[in-house]
Amino acid sequence: IIRWMGYKPDTFHSLVMMGCAFTSVILWSILGLGGGDGIFPSLPGMGAALIAHFVMNQVRSPDISPLGRYSLPNGQTWGVVAMVILVPITTAETVYFVSGPDSSDSMGGIADYTVDSNLILERLGDGTEYIGDGETLEIDLHTDAISWSGENRNVVAVLVTLTYSEDETSGGPGCIAPGASAPDPDTITGTITHDNETGTASGQNQAQGEASHEVLVEWYNSSLLNGTVSGLSESEIASQLDAGETGLGAYMLSLNVEVQEGGGPACNHNDEGEEVSYVVETLVLDYTINAVNDSE
Repeated sequence: IIRWMGYKPDTFHSLVMMGCAFTSVILWSILGLGGGDGIFPSLPGMGAALIAHFVMNQVRSPDISPLGRYSLPNGQTWGVVAMVILVPITTAETVYFVSGPDSSDSMGGIADYTVDSNLILERLGDGTEYIGDGETLEIDLHTDAISWSGENRNVVAVLVTLTYSEDETSGGPGCIAPGASAPDPDTITGTITHDNETGTASGQNQAQGEASHEVLVEWYNSSLLNGTVSGLSESEIASQLDAGETGLGAYMLSLNVEVQEGGGPACNHNDEGEEVSYVVETLVLDYTINAVNDSE
């Protein structure tokens, strides 16, 4: 544009304009401001180049008109600068906004679809704690501590696995009676909370060996992963599978133990609590939506 108006920039002037244009395009793309719902990157690039031209002209050669062969009174120069920059950009962006593609338009309408999916477990935290009878232990967790295996951050659920055994002891002459030394099961309860999502589940230990149970909390429509999905558009399916940043942030794990002691005449039992091991994992969903071909 400026060469067409008769302005002859030197090499340094041209390089600065090009550098500003390329930098603005790259930054615009990195920030995700382009695409079907954004501003086409070449528009801020052109604006940055023109701004650089006017600034360079004002600093290096203020005696030369920035419009080349066209000379205007000083009072109107910056008004023209604004018009030269804003009018093309505004016009092009308006046309692009009206006629350009909408990101949701590029997705399929209401039809039959299947979803190929893969759930990836990312370790949020783990450990072993001794919890006394009637006590509740609260453990703070945060997704910032996750060593992510990939770039996907579509966290759609959290899974807690609790493992525990029985350490109840007994003693006394009466314990030789059948069943007198058998421990009563204790109740171990786990609760996981993230924002407004909460899940709770309880399990009981056994006289011999380890026992375990799980707590699962989901905030996506997992039923869409099974079979053919009908009556929904592709964007509607995606909205129920993509959690965005919902699953990121702070979590709270609460562990509670309620002890029950067995016993009988002359057979004393002692059970002060239980050792509970926990593993907390976030579930990251990777999915692809496929239209069902009726001809198949």
